[in-house]
Amino acid sequence: MLNPYTQADFEQIAQKLRIDRVILDPVAAAESGLNFRAVEAALTNRAVHEILTGDF
Repeated sequence: MLNPYTQADFEQIAQKLRIDRVILDPVAAAESGLNFRAVEAALTNRAVHEILTGDF
């Protein structure tokens, strides 16, 4: 079984994937315990935002 991602893990993931802290809050993501599902949700939210605003 994998250990839960930490705040530092999420900060590194957000930085590497260029996800804004508004979309992927490392503290909230770590507290959620969702691990990569939190990252998937952030990527989906960013994609929807880009589609709706045309901000690519």
